[in-house]
Amino acid sequence: MTLVGSTTDAVASAAAVEAGTRSFPSAASMRYVEVTGFSHLGLVAGSAAREHTWPAVVAQLEAADD
Repeated sequence: MTLVGSTTDAVASAAAVEAGTRSFPSAASMRYVEVTGFSHLGLVAGSAAREHTWPAVVAQLEAADD
């Protein structure tokens, strides 16, 4: 499971999202990816998400495959 947080998300703070990684102790794998400068919706659907959020997620997933 990969959780993504933004340091500028006013709905779910990056710290709260990161803390979520400890909420699934039986998960086979747990990852946290942090990006900066995105709102809650902009984090995944904003025009810059393709350039910033998704590459960070892909890099984290590829690293987990190694």
